[in-house]
Amino acid sequence: MGILVISKIDKRSKFFQNKINKSMRIRQAKIFHIFIATIVAMLYILCVPLTTSAKSSQPGPCIECEIEAIQALFPPESEITIYNAKKETRDNFPMPFCLVDGNVITHGPGVEDGIVNFRVSLPDKFSNRYIFSALGGSAGYLHDPITDPVYGFYHNTAQRLIDGYAVATSDTGSQTSGCEYGFAWNRTKAFDHDQRGVHLSAVITQTITKAYYGLDYKKKKNCASKKLYRYIIGGSGGGRSGMVSAIHYPEDFDGYIVGWPGLNSYNQIFFGKIASFIMDNPEAWISPEETEQLEAAIVEQFDGSDGAIDGLVWDPTKINFDPASLGIFTPLQLQTIDIITGGISFDGKTYYPGFPLTNPNGWSMLLIGMTPPDTWDGLPGVLQCFNTSSMGLYGPDYDFLTEFDFDYPPDYLDWAQTYAEVFPGSGTQEPSELDGLRRSGGKMIIFHGVSDNAIAVGDTIRFYDELADLNHGYGLTQTFARLFLAPGVFHGWGGPGAAPNDIYEQALEAAVRWVENGKPPKALKPKSSPPAVPRTYLLCPYPQKSEFLGGDVNDASNWVCRKPEPPWNNWKKWMNFNRNNN
Repeated sequence: MGILVISKIDKRSKFFQNKINKSMRIRQAKIFHIFIATIVAMLYILCVPLTTSAKSSQPGPCIECEIEAIQALFPPESEITIYNAKKETRDNFPMPFCLVDGNVITHGPGVEDGIVNFRVSLPDKFSNRYIFSALGGSAGYLHDPITDPVYGFYHNTAQRLIDGYAVATSDTGSQTSGCEYGFAWNRTKAFDHDQRGVHLSAVITQTITKAYYGLDYKKKKNCASKKLYRYIIGGSGGGRSGMVSAIHYPEDFDGYIVGWPGLNSYNQIFFGKIASFIMDNPEAWISPEETEQLEAAIVEQFDGSDGAIDGLVWDPTKINFDPASLGIFTPLQLQTIDIITGGISFDGKTYYPGFPLTNPNGWSMLLIGMTPPDTWDGLPGVLQCFNTSSMGLYGPDYDFLTEFDFDYPPDYLDWAQTYAEVFPGSGTQEPSELDGLRRSGGKMIIFHGVSDNAIAVGDTIRFYDELADLNHGYGLTQTFARLFLAPGVFHGWGGPGAAPNDIYEQALEAAVRWVENGKPPKALKPKSSPPAVPRTYLLCPYPQKSEFLGGDVNDASNWVCRKPEPPWNNWKKWMNFNRNNN
């Protein structure tokens, strides 16, 4: 073990030997993107109005949808390049729009420069709303607003164009999609993906939007004079981007829709811990048929614990179940269950909570694989995230299966500290840093599936509880940020609960009413996914809980939001979450 420790110290020494120079490069990088933001924030006044109907209730374009016209908004020293600008008229799609693609060169903190690609789609009829689609995982591409699926993000961008939204997105500077984080070995790309890529893309595409529609003019004929309402929406890594934006650039958006966000770098270490145990012990793998039996037993015993027989366990704190009682699991399989539900704890602290037992059938898809480990071609599901992130932190030759000791706490601390230094906005998200959002007047809606099978819901609850503590309770906290928990919903898709895409729709509609009309959401009422029985769900702002009143269980009008009876914080007790050892 002594040789192993020395080896790790040598790696850390090499990594930190230029720490002072790196700090200087980070400062230079921040100065650079402040410079870019300042330039583009002033340049939309170059818009020259085109001839449109003055009686139109929705403003039309004020500059041509051409590369030259859009490029003219930015001086050469901005290092912004517009490489596509053309009018799109798609078959069977009712709204023509201007599609603009471009990129910006970034500098520092790494030695190599980076490049961030961005896209904005500008509909012919505009509602003075702008929405930024923050991509999940490692982002890495520009999704088509009409046809492309959006990884980790199931918001209907095509409908937003029909509704008159300008729709923007970015590859965040990574250029690798899915769960591939090896790009982080280039520290400039890492900083871009961490925070700068979304920030610059948002500032640039908002500048294009303002110029295109002539926003902020003094009632100039044929151009808009209303405020631009700006929203960011995304899940998983896209939720992380929304939270990072709210923390570091709270003036970039007015409304934040943050789904199942990754807030804690120990989440990725947890993936590695699960993968390592199963690969070291192939007999510990649990088949989908066995997780189905486990889930059936839990639902049968605890479905009614929340007062409704509806096939869901709304409150995991009600579950008190020993999987060994089923008699179908081997000792090694029971260890796998203990690891998944136990999280990461050492030295008297819990660094990451485990997954609840509500819907263990979802584990197969992302956490343990659909087939035995001897059939794996690479790591399945999110287990690959820790592998590629480790290579991004320590180098492309790093092998976590041989170099990370999951029984050695300093390895956890080293990994988390290195992650926080490489991704300074993502590995250390703290609730106290949202004070800028509160002061700016921004509004945030957070939602998370109780049965999330990639990011433990308990960590989002931990974050929100700490936010409430800092703001002297949930009352003040809910004036700018509200959390909604969705039972039976997996990580962005699937599960026996509400349709994740409709949760996005409901959350966006609620954010618009909150931002534009000052009406905070009292509840969300998403629908079920076909072919399930048609149903609406009542999701209440945490810590309120949904209570069934009787009648048709599938009708949200037969449910009501109630404040929980003390002690309400069963979640804290269930998670045993004690990050600060208080």
